Amino acid sequence: VALVRPGSATHGFDQNQRYVPLSFAWADTPKRLLVQTPVDSRYAPPGEYMLFVVANMAADATRVPSIAKWVRLPYPSTTVRDSLDAVAPRGGSWLALADVSPCNPNADLTLAWNAPADDDLITASGAAGGYNLRYKPNSDPNANFNSWTALGTNPPSLPLAGESLVVSGLSSAVWYRFQLKAVGDNADTSLISNALVTKVQYCDPGGGFSARQAGAGSFGAQGTSGPAAGNTTFPGAAPGVLGSDALRFDGDPRLVAGARLVTLHEGGARGLSLDRVRLLALDHTAGTEVAATSDGRFVAGHRVAAVSVRDALGRDLLAEASDAAAEPVYADSGAVVTVGLPAAIDTSERYLLLETSAGGGPTEGVTIEGAPPSGGWLPVATVHPRRRWSTLAVPMHGESSVRLRFHGVHALRYAGLLDQATEQTPRAAALLSATAGDRTDWTEQARIEDGVDAVVLAGDTLSLAFQDIAPAADVERTWFLVLDGMPVSASAAAYLARRAHPELGAVTSFRLHQNVPNPFQRSTRIAFDLPRGGSVKLEVFDTQGRRVWSHSARYAPGRHGVGWDLTSSTGRRVSPGIYSYRLVAGSDMAVRKLVMMP
Repeated sequence: VALVRPGSATHGFDQNQRYVPLSFAWADTPKRLLVQTPVDSRYAPPGEYMLFVVANMAADATRVPSIAKWVRLPYPSTTVRDSLDAVAPRGGSWLALADVSPCNPNADLTLAWNAPADDDLITASGAAGGYNLRYKPNSDPNANFNSWTALGTNPPSLPLAGESLVVSGLSSAVWYRFQLKAVGDNADTSLISNALVTKVQYCDPGGGFSARQAGAGSFGAQGTSGPAAGNTTFPGAAPGVLGSDALRFDGDPRLVAGARLVTLHEGGARGLSLDRVRLLALDHTAGTEVAATSDGRFVAGHRVAAVSVRDALGRDLLAEASDAAAEPVYADSGAVVTVGLPAAIDTSERYLLLETSAGGGPTEGVTIEGAPPSGGWLPVATVHPRRRWSTLAVPMHGESSVRLRFHGVHALRYAGLLDQATEQTPRAAALLSATAGDRTDWTEQARIEDGVDAVVLAGDTLSLAFQDIAPAADVERTWFLVLDGMPVSASAAAYLARRAHPELGAVTSFRLHQNVPNPFQRSTRIAFDLPRGGSVKLEVFDTQGRRVWSHSARYAPGRHGVGWDLTSSTGRRVSPGIYSYRLVAGSDMAVRKLVMMP
């Protein structure tokens, strides 16, 4: 395929005459050639050209050019529509619209999706022409996508690349629904993307736990609720207030050489002071479910679905609250949901069973009000959902229905009873080791409840190993990680750590340590020494010098550490390879390399 500039007979040498070969790719359905136009006007100045296609169907055949088609190359600023474009960009679930918001003080949303090519996913067709990204409050029943609020986006980037957009100015008390279409050169529109229902996240510095199972993803992976994803700890707890938190595993913690391995990770602005850390095994009758109760016990029973679930407008939400619908109940802040409970099967204690998510803020929670036989509504308890899905059992006292008042934006996918429930006695696995990311040993402090606390610094990971417990016969097992202690501020955690280990505060020079572990597959920790307090920036770069992740915060003098879970600043997992990381603190700077394994 080539362009030929028309000749001129006004001079002995025509300096404008030129032959411009063009690269192309085959495409099917329909059959066509996707031709790459000249990269810029230096190769083919704007003007009239003859376009030739030369066919050579056999090795010994004569190359036969087509009859030329006259075409005009416009100036670069001219917008051109491909009137023959019959294939739309790839859409639907492939776009993978997702919320990858990092914890940030502005509480903005960061949306991400995949960039299609102009013709489906054929990169030779170039980038799509544009995007049509819109949103509405999720509670708004309007189903007409084109009437939703439009968001401006940057022009599409290279096909198959990742795109992102920061959305500001949204209410923190509302769920929002986002969807997206890609638009081709001929205004041909892709299928609409998956629906993303999300909210402005409270910038919760809290961490969570995760079991490193074989083949499990990295800690903090979004969209999952399994043990590899982790969950927030001490939801709704104020810093400095003692309490207990029980987190249920959805599977078995990883077993290595007779030890169950668990990691406890904290975010960048909060620490933990833990008097005791326990891994509890509860063996129960097959077919029953074990849940932690709001008053600190463990019970096993059978799920019994609610008989009715309705919102304040009387809309039926039973399917959404029975885990039987494509989406759960999305409750805005201030919403009220009434749950009708089934009649008791026997005289055993009954528990309201709630599966909730999207918690985080210190003022967020769900107030449960009961309707006793005598009538009226009386407060029963206030529970605090975790960031990801979790289950909690709340003791009931003969109420025929309950009312849920949402203080904050939460999701609810099950509301019913844990009936025929019996209290369970757990068995505690012996703690073998508790090690911080900088190799500080906190085993003795975390083993027993004695008022001497183990400390998890902000951004640190506490690696825990417990002696395995042999399972009993003909039973099912559920594991819980129980934390006795309290969340504390980052500065308080650093102070408590230095008081317990004075050597941690003995820093006289600036130093960036090698990340641990290295090489690594799932997460790593980067430690550094600061002789003076101040603002610090830690950045990770790929081999081409592109920044893939950064962390900025103020730190006191001493040794500190930051965990990296292999996600980029846009929330996507980075590829295996060699990376460099750089620490800048005032006039001090240091660089090291790290290796991420496949």
